[in-house]
Amino acid sequence: MGNEQLGDQHCSFDRGGVTDLLSNATRIARPQDEDPRPWLGELCDGAPDQVLTLLHEGTHHWCFRSVVGNALLHLTGRAGANAYAMLALRDDPPNGDFSYPVDEFARGMREFGDPRVADASELMRRRVQLARHIQADSIRRKAAVQLLRPLAEGLALFAEFDAVSGPGTQSMSPLAGCLVAHFGGATARRHPVRMGLTDLSTALLRRARTSPHACATKAGVLMRPARGNHGGYLTGYLTVKSLWRELCRRDYRLSSETDLALMYMRSFFYDDLGLAALILAAPEGDGMAGALAVENRLVERFAQFQEVTRADIRAFEECIVEGPQDSATGLYRPGIRRTEEEDRRDRAQLSRLIDHEASPPMGARFFPEGGTLVSGELKRLLDVRGLLSVCSVPVNVRRARHASLEVLHQGQVLFEAPPDKDAELADAWGGEPIADGAAVLDIVIDMAADSNTYLGRAAVVSRDRRVLAHRRWGPGRDSEARRRLLQWSFEDREATKFGAASMAVAIEWIVAEYPRLEHNVRVACQELDSRGEGAWGAMATYLARDTAAREAATEALERGGLRPLLGSPNLVQRAAVLGLLAAGGDAIAPQDAASVGINLDLTVAELRSAWEDRGFPPAPLVTRGDACTPAHVLCFL
Repeated sequence: MGNEQLGDQHCSFDRGGVTDLLSNATRIARPQDEDPRPWLGELCDGAPDQVLTLLHEGTHHWCFRSVVGNALLHLTGRAGANAYAMLALRDDPPNGDFSYPVDEFARGMREFGDPRVADASELMRRRVQLARHIQADSIRRKAAVQLLRPLAEGLALFAEFDAVSGPGTQSMSPLAGCLVAHFGGATARRHPVRMGLTDLSTALLRRARTSPHACATKAGVLMRPARGNHGGYLTGYLTVKSLWRELCRRDYRLSSETDLALMYMRSFFYDDLGLAALILAAPEGDGMAGALAVENRLVERFAQFQEVTRADIRAFEECIVEGPQDSATGLYRPGIRRTEEEDRRDRAQLSRLIDHEASPPMGARFFPEGGTLVSGELKRLLDVRGLLSVCSVPVNVRRARHASLEVLHQGQVLFEAPPDKDAELADAWGGEPIADGAAVLDIVIDMAADSNTYLGRAAVVSRDRRVLAHRRWGPGRDSEARRRLLQWSFEDREATKFGAASMAVAIEWIVAEYPRLEHNVRVACQELDSRGEGAWGAMATYLARDTAAREAATEALERGGLRPLLGSPNLVQRAAVLGLLAAGGDAIAPQDAASVGINLDLTVAELRSAWEDRGFPPAPLVTRGDACTPAHVLCFL
């Protein structure tokens, strides 16, 4: 699947899970495999085959709930408001046939108000102004999404295959906490006292990462061609592994504290207020200058990453330990090579852009009703952006004893819950009562932005954008604020995605409708994609021995992933397994390697030989006493 086909969707490598960038709606299993039963109960067992998918999609969800992710949402909203106005200014079809979806959508927009004017020249002037702004924002939006895609996939794959908290960790990412809280039920029941949070997390990860599916998936990533139309998986993963090696050079503790390394890398880029302000900057010119500014900022941040010190890492960790803090609001983060003054400046600029003080949507002047629609949708999406959906299935509800609602899935009663207070008031005030019948059940995890928070899980039953009932499981208590948020902002997963997609679809309709606009956007994006591929290729091969090795490695990766560099698919597969075994810095015993089908010494020797012959990828670093003792392996694949 190429990047253009992916659009705003970010998928796990096996396509089992997907996260929508705009709505932040997440799926961690194929629709036919979704089952709510493992998620219900105080100690949740989760679905074992969904552990790694949750880590992958949970990382996307975590990254997109940030100042950078929110800036992309607001940019889409601004372009969407302009697109709504452009649609409302559209002429009626000459034959009166509104069956064409664009015409039908335009007529629906005009039900809120008709902005068309009788003066033909003024009407044309408004359309031209809107088209210019849509072009500029559309190019910058596409450029930002595509430039960040390899980073997003690289961080998600690092979470899936590598990240783990060490025994002495002071902080845990939301992902590690989520894993323990929602997949550790069976293990916790077997060892209720002896096992701590990091022990539980490590045990769950070791079991998941040494499964045949995990080994095959990682080998598939390493053998995937590194061309841009292949989703950015391999280039992103190799880049993130290079960044991790840089962090290890600054503070070797991060060779085993890979969860902390993940938190740092994610924050360094996605909490960058400077990047967020450039993404949402006012539309100017043909859009290329704004897109290039985003690209240059990302390149600058990679250069600044090379300047990170051990003190930076410690300052960041101390800030995390003092949490939880919501990084989506842009609170100052020490240690990511930004000063408080820079953050204050960019935060103020970002606030002006979000509040439309610096750049109000052109469409809001001509069609304020469209701006109001977009503002309401953005508020709702931001309200629920921290809820990670792990399951969304059709159910039936029926009245039970004591006025409770029974929730049934495939004929089986899952649980009972009292009706939501506002739903009950609707009954009392003569509104539409809660009738027996079809509804949707969503299992959502309330993701904290930082560490040290045990994450709550809720089952939410809704129908036609109305919450009928919800029930919370796990530690903590349901708050009134959370209940009100669910009542006024929650929609089931598909409805949430639809609401966000309507803005993006309106933009694409307008771009496709006008040949010159479509040409300008397409040509600009092709040029930016080509530039981005070159930049990501250089970053992915950053650890090559020299310039010649880097150029040869870049060509080989584009052609066939790591297969041409390592010489055979078998060695790529063994390298993938070695990396999974080495995750977290635990010593690898020869018999452990043999149990998953690899000869440890032979594999290390062949990887060293490939490094000596081709200068990429880096050979693993091995520390051991003798051939019979377990080896500590630092693997960069």
